[in-house]
Parts: sequence; structure tokens; C-alpha cells
Amino acid sequence: MSQDNAQTPARTTLKDLLMQKQVWLSPSDEMPSASQPDQERVKALLFTTAVEALKENQPCCAKRLFDVLLSIDPDHVKAKLNLSVALSQQGDQRGAAKILEEVLQKDPENRIAKQNLTILRQQ
Repeated sequence: MSQDNAQTPARTTLKDLLMQKQVWLSPSDEMPSASQPDQERVKALLFTTAVEALKENQPCCAKRLFDVLLSIDPDHVKAKLNLSVALSQQGDQRGAAKILEEVLQKDPENRIAKQNLTILRQQ
């Protein structure tokens, strides 16, 4: 093991990731208070990282990130659509369908939610 590897943490936390990107969630000794642009950056970073986890076949990690994003912004439609994919990949077809049905309640014409729900129901 090289010296560099010995200093690298085995697991990067969300806080570590946000600090690397200089995005702050809340005030602390070292961090300025979160402004609206910071909140938008947090949401964008969470979404991008979660989608990357889905692409890397890590639905559990993606689900956790989408859950955090939805706790910040419960109406984030793209996060809900992708959360349903993560749930489906984990074998939770009911949970995935429930999320898609919630999206369709607010936006009955959402094409992606309709498509994905049809696919889920055919399985």
C-alpha cells in the first residue's frame, strides 16, 4: 500500500464530498451559512452523484442520495423518477411504482413516469 492510499479515507461521506466542492449545508465553525445558490449547488451535486451511482450499478447508494435530495426538495421530479429506478433495481417494484404514482398525481402527463410505470406493471 502506498503512502497516498494510507491517507485516503476508505469511504467518503456526503459532508466530505460537499466540502470538496465548497458547498455548505448549514452554518458551523468553519462554514458560512447556506445561501440559496449553495442550496441549489447541493441539490445539483446530490442529483449528479446519485445518477452516477445508478450508472455504476450502485442502486443502494443512489437511493440514499436521492432520499437526502428529496428531504431538501420534496418536489424534485427528476429525483423521484430516478429513485424509482433505484428501487426497481433493488427489487422493490412496489416502492418504485408508488413513487411513479406520486409523480403522476402531481403531473398526470409525465411521459417518463407513465412509461416506467407501464414497464413495472408488465414485470
